[in-house]
Amino acid sequence: MVRRFDRPDGSLMHAELRIDDSIVMIGGGATPYRSSEVHLHRYVSDAQSPYDRAIAAGAEAVQTPLRKADDDDLRVGFRDPACHIWWVAKQLAARKV
Repeated sequence: MVRRFDRPDGSLMHAELRIDDSIVMIGGGATPYRSSEVHLHRYVSDAQSPYDRAIAAGAEAVQTPLRKADDDDLRVGFRDPACHIWWVAKQLAARKV
């Protein structure tokens, strides 16, 4: 396991696993809500370019480029015509606490 993110109650929110040279993110699913959409997450060297191409091709913006305060990633999100949500991120240097 590369990283694990827990909910306040200690249950798994999501985890990142390394398989060869790729990172696979999986969700815990321990919520009262069932996801009806497929979420795919991919790390790339430039998150802006795939986002721009997807939006130009007709994808719906889910999240414009954003680095949240508690996250080491710059992440974008978009929904493709099949309603799959793509999260594309670039790992940035860790913030000093």
